Amino acid sequence: MDLLTELESLIPELEKGLDQASSLQEMEALRVEFLGRKGRIARIMSRLPELEPAQRPLLGQTANRVKESLTAQFEDGSRQRRRGRRTGTL
Repeated sequence: MDLLTELESLIPELEKGLDQASSLQEMEALRVEFLGRKGRIARIMSRLPELEPAQRPLLGQTANRVKESLTAQFEDGSRQRRRGRRTGTL
């Protein structure tokens, strides 16, 4: 799998993980797994030097887009979980 495909595949994987998460702790574990310093995006980006110099900007742009999407999903999911905790539903 090439790095661009690997990056883009993170979005549906995270969506699935968030749907299955039953607590804020599980959501935080997912956040660390995907966005943490040693997370999946960081591991993919550490392979950037393997690419031809002409391909690097595209990978960087894609990584930024994916990271923004994942961050937004986490924020939405945690907001919904917190709202559910206040109303007594999860």
